[in-house]
Amino acid sequence: MTESFDTIWEEILRCLRNRRDISTLTRRERNEIIAVNNDAIIVKSEKTGTERVLKKEEIRFAVEKLLESGTLSLEDLSPRLIGKRAIILAILFHCLPHVERVTGRSSIRYLGQRQNSE
Repeated sequence: MTESFDTIWEEILRCLRNRRDISTLTRRERNEIIAVNNDAIIVKSEKTGTERVLKKEEIRFAVEKLLESGTLSLEDLSPRLIGKRAIILAILFHCLPHVERVTGRSSIRYLGQRQNSE
């Protein structure tokens, strides 16, 4: 895979700066985008009112896992990210053009720049 995390991070930041909210993939829970900066993304759950700080390094972990294995699910993300995992998946799905949702699951697949790989 030729994409670097820094390139992907910039793409995510650009995407989120142009959005007011983002919804999780399975439950479609809306999260308002409160702030986007070079170190973190802050979202607020419409359902609970909870604000969550998604640190750049937490997103890096998810992106590297996605690039390495080709797929990413809630279970692939560290238990220490509980409460953040669904929104991290949603951000990657909604902001990256080479990512698709795996039907019926809380997981995504990286399509990359591969030519007719399946």
